[in-house]
Amino acid sequence: MIAQQPPSAASVRTGIWGAPIQALPDAVAAYRVESRGQRRPSWLVGWRHFAVITALGLFATALSAKMLRSPAWWEWAAIPPAFLFANFIEWLAHRYPMHHPMKPLTVAYEMHTLRHHLFFTETTMDAESTTDFDMVLFSPGSLAAFMLGIAAPVAALFFVFVSWNAGLIFVGLAVDYYVLYEYFHLAYHLPEESWVGRLPGMAGLRRHHTLHHDQLLMAHWNFNVTFPIFDRVFGTHWERARRG
Repeated sequence: MIAQQPPSAASVRTGIWGAPIQALPDAVAAYRVESRGQRRPSWLVGWRHFAVITALGLFATALSAKMLRSPAWWEWAAIPPAFLFANFIEWLAHRYPMHHPMKPLTVAYEMHTLRHHLFFTETTMDAESTTDFDMVLFSPGSLAAFMLGIAAPVAALFFVFVSWNAGLIFVGLAVDYYVLYEYFHLAYHLPEESWVGRLPGMAGLRRHHTLHHDQLLMAHWNFNVTFPIFDRVFGTHWERARRG
């Protein structure tokens, strides 16, 4: 792991939208240069990557809504349990395969713990440019694995044991929750002094995730990225005061 050393220069640096960002310790700066040099050429970069995620969410919502067949009030009741299930899966995936090498999901550990957490540390949370978004946003392959491995089987249960409409509502919510996850996660890695960082409620959520990037805490605390519901349920919510 990268040792947390003070930056070699105290000059103010600017990032996305010209907002000030943290100075980088030499070790983190060197890793970022190395990581960027290993990137494969891709059209899915920066705001284009973000736009594809947004379009996916809008498409899934529109398609699910179009296919609904006069849903009854009780079918809309699938939304709260589906949301809680998604929040639990977020916690579970982050708690285990993304922070512990577990076959056949070792790639999740490699991409998250061995790359994302070296690129962004507790004191260097900001992306320097939009080309760094690939170190935050999931790849299309990761999304496909999530949808086929988790969302599709659960949606099938809704279709079979609840109703057609409940299944569609779950599918739409699952994709939208994925988009929400990506939005929130990217927001935490945009400059804290930008307009995104100043949105209502953002400071507390960003602080929750920033503490997770402390390399002494990351394998044990603050696994929810959107709303820390299951961090509270399972006692994995860490606040700085607890260190005392």
